[in-house]
Amino acid sequence: MARSYYARKLGQIVDDALRLCRDFRAEGGDGRKWRWNEVVEIVNDVILNVSKRTGILRDVGVIPVVANTNVYDLPANCVKVLRVGINGMEGTVLLPTTVTKVDLVRNARSATGEPVEFFREFLASNQIGFFPVPSITGSTFTRDHDHGLLRRISDADGVLPFDAGRPLRRVRGVPFEVSGQGRIVRELWSPYGNIEVWYQRNPSKMSLYSDYPDSGLPEFFHPYIKYGVALQLLGFTTLKLHVEKTKRFGPIWNRTVLGLRRVVDFTGPMTEMRPL
Repeated sequence: MARSYYARKLGQIVDDALRLCRDFRAEGGDGRKWRWNEVVEIVNDVILNVSKRTGILRDVGVIPVVANTNVYDLPANCVKVLRVGINGMEGTVLLPTTVTKVDLVRNARSATGEPVEFFREFLASNQIGFFPVPSITGSTFTRDHDHGLLRRISDADGVLPFDAGRPLRRVRGVPFEVSGQGRIVRELWSPYGNIEVWYQRNPSKMSLYSDYPDSGLPEFFHPYIKYGVALQLLGFTTLKLHVEKTKRFGPIWNRTVLGLRRVVDFTGPMTEMRPL
């Protein structure tokens, strides 16, 4: 997708923020007061804080279910779990529960079947658990070897074979993933029999001059990041001019954050499903 007029690279954001602070630098170099790496860290921190305050970055992924296992890792970039379901969007929504509540029913922890509830109690911050304990392993789409085309699909009903003489290049509704030279399809999970988690996520981190902010952030927001960064930089000084600039930039930045929050309220952005 082509970038809009409002899109800004990391280097441009750093340049703009330093200009607001009257600290100019050569492209790719340090300023007179602040170093490149210092400003880059602040840019990433500002975007991280905005994403947490507004909840604008969301994602959904599939957790492959393994029979007789009820505790799984959440994606590494998960900040907050929003919704949990099984068998896709049209499947069953899993409701939150606690281990204490389950303890009130005898032998409930060892019960098996299709999960109907999830819990976070007593687990690590990056884990999620399900009750009852899954009784079957979820569906998978598999390849027959590391280098080659998809040859079979296996699910709870068994294996669906394909004619080996007619390599399968496309199956409608089957998620394909390109991975490396010659690897056309990797192992993927279908929604059937597996858990889907909708969650608020962290933004991708930028480090190179040519990096753009996370694709989940609308590009109209890019030109205003400089104000959030400048507020952080000016907060380290007590010069009268800097204090006055802070008073001026503060309202601009607050309106920008409020605008992002409105985007969330009206659109609720989500990305495509993919395995975790």
